[in-house]
Amino acid sequence: MNIVPMEEFMPEYLYLNDKEVIEKIVEVFNKSEMDAFIEFLDSETYRMCADINMSMWDIGSSDIFDMWVVEKVTGNPRNINFMRMEN
Repeated sequence: MNIVPMEEFMPEYLYLNDKEVIEKIVEVFNKSEMDAFIEFLDSETYRMCADINMSMWDIGSSDIFDMWVVEKVTGNPRNINFMRMEN
C-alpha cells in the first residue's frame, strides 16, 4: 500500500477547505469573494490550517469558519470552545 505523504495532501486539503470557508464568509458577511479570500488568507486561522505541524486536516470547513469568526471577534482563533476542550 502506498501512503501519500502529508506534504502532498496539504494543497488539496487547503483548496477544499479554503473554498468552502470563503463561500461561507461571502454568504454570512455579505462580502465579495475577493474580499473574503483576502481576509481569510491573511488570518491566523488560515496560517494554522496551512501549518502541517498543527495537524488540522481532521477539522471540517464549518469549524474552520467558526474559528475564523472567533478570531475576528476575539483576535485569537484558539479561543474557540472545541479547541479549549482538547487542551
